[in-house]
Amino acid sequence: MGEAESRLVPKSLSWFAVLFQALAGKQPLAAEELPSAGNDANQLAGLDETLATLAIELGKAGWPVARIRAHALARLVAGESWPHPVDLSLVRAVGPARYAAALESARRTLGLWTLTELPPSTRTDLNADERRLLADVPTHHGVG
Repeated sequence: MGEAESRLVPKSLSWFAVLFQALAGKQPLAAEELPSAGNDANQLAGLDETLATLAIELGKAGWPVARIRAHALARLVAGESWPHPVDLSLVRAVGPARYAAALESARRTLGLWTLTELPPSTRTDLNADERRLLADVPTHHGVG
């Protein structure tokens, strides 16, 4: 992170705080909700360390992975977005590409990349409507 970028990062910003807001929908406000090493702007470089302890730290903050999964499913059923939108200032501070990569890594690390797994479709035969649609070719295709 360059000198100009580091001035944009608030001193209290950590990857944990950014990911917590995206996953739980709120910022950790109480000091006990933040990991002990998360109060330095240089902590942003420590994404690997944050991901390694993310599940433990989320649990300490009252948001174990099972609660996040239930929260995410409830929001999706209600037609709301998840992960939560994060404050634009935070995204700008860490960079949009770094934020997107960090969130993807966090979701994969926590097993939240796919919230529900469906078995593959077993039907292989087309029904009459599907056969009709496949046979329906526009006249400019030279068939008909």
